[in-house]
Amino acid sequence: MVNEKSLITEAELKGIIDRTTKALETLAKANAKLNETQIHYNAVKQKSEEIRRNLANDVRKAEQNLTDAQ
Repeated sequence: MVNEKSLITEAELKGIIDRTTKALETLAKANAKLNETQIHYNAVKQKSEEIRRNLANDVRKAEQNLTDAQ
């Protein structure tokens, strides 16, 4: 015997499908934004590491110049 209260209507099923579809679309957009942000972060991190290396190199050169000048 089927319990009628456990059955969902076609309209309810459509609502569930619509909400699920919308949630998946939102998730896909969030994932795309996350990927874009990760790419940007990696580029900024690479640039900052390059700047750090250049500054360290400049400091070494300045220290050498001071040593040579003494």
